[in-house]
Formats: sequence, C-alpha cells, structure tokens
Amino acid sequence: FAIANDVRFATLIIFALSSFCPEVQELVTFHLVCHSGDLAVFPEQDHNAFAKLRNCASVFKKLHAYRAKYQNYAIGNNASYPNNLLRNVARTGTNSKYLMTIDIDMLPSEMLHSEFLNLIEENVDIEEQTVFVVPAFEIRHTRRIPSTKSELLQLYQVGEVRAFYEELCWKCHAPTNYSRWINLSVDSKLAEAYAVEWRDPWEPFYVSVNSVPLFDERFKQYGFNRISQA
Repeated sequence: FAIANDVRFATLIIFALSSFCPEVQELVTFHLVCHSGDLAVFPEQDHNAFAKLRNCASVFKKLHAYRAKYQNYAIGNNASYPNNLLRNVARTGTNSKYLMTIDIDMLPSEMLHSEFLNLIEENVDIEEQTVFVVPAFEIRHTRRIPSTKSELLQLYQVGEVRAFYEELCWKCHAPTNYSRWINLSVDSKLAEAYAVEWRDPWEPFYVSVNSVPLFDERFKQYGFNRISQA
C-alpha cells in the first residue's frame, strides 16, 4: 500500500526486487494497492532511478535509505491503513487451497508449510469449517528466532519470549490456551493438539482453506480488524 509520491518508489522497488533478487522472484508475489488518483510509473519510464541499481544488495540499500523518510500515513497524510483490503487482495491473488494470513512483521515456523501439508494428507476428512490455529509469540529483537519448539520453550522460560499480545491485549488470544500448548510433549511431527471453540474477542492466526469468508474492508487502521473475519 502506498500513496502519493511513494507509489512511484514502491513500483520501482518491486520491479527491482523481482529483477535482481532470485529468491524474491521465486517466492514472493507483490500486489501494489494505491488510491485511484495515484499513478504508478514503471522503471522503463524512469531510467535514472533504476539505472543505478546493479544487484540485490543495492536494491535493499536503496530501500533502507528510503526508510529514514518514512512516516505513518495516518499521521502525515491522514490516510487510514486499509488492513483488511490488503488481506483480501493478497488472498484473491493466490490459487493455493490453504492459506495463512499473518502480519508483515511475523515469521512462520521454518517447516510449517511442509509439515502442514503432511498433516492434511493424513487427515483427508477435515471439515472446511475447521481452521488450524498457530500459537504466536513475541521475541526480543536481539534474540535469534528459534527453529524448534524446544528452543522456543528455553527462551520462554527465561522471559525472552512471551505469548503474542500478552501485555497489549491478553484476552484477544486467551482461548489459544498457551499454558496448555506449552506443556504438551514435543512431538516429532506436526499434529492436532486440541480443539477450541471460538469466543469473543479471539482473533487468532490460523491456517484454513481458501474458501473462508473475506475480511470486512470497512475496518481500517489498527485494532480489532481481524476479529471481524474470525
């Protein structure tokens, strides 16, 4: 999502990332959303900005330099961030049978994708109304992201990791029942832990079929926007 002059820069960076960064080209699909009156100028029409980029590192260097001028749109331009619109754009742009909608600053477990597919293959009779909640945690920025549950629990026990929104809105994720999940034995493969019925105001992160309802696009900016879909 970009507005005003940022639309041109976003278009350039997306084009450059797709051109110079093989892993981005292979694994990432971009959808640029902007106001109807804004114009996206493609690099073919803007050689000066694009010509100085030589490789993937130079693209990220330009991106980090631009961040210094960043300001929250709601503060500087009175533009509310359309969270749910962006989520729906991303969803309609994929043909995957299963999906997981998370925030941009979240990182899924390393083997979640492959292990979830194995779980589905072994449980072919799963109802479409069933979603698979993934417990989310917050970690101190100085810590390395744990790659296993055992590593996560070690950090949790010393206070370097905590349940998602534990301080900001603990009740928003209370039904996840973190204490129960933490005390489960560590299994060698991904499996269903326990069943939980939804209750207000739970807004979990989960894997589901792509046919679940879209997000309510009337909700903008921050706070309780995902719960409208949950």
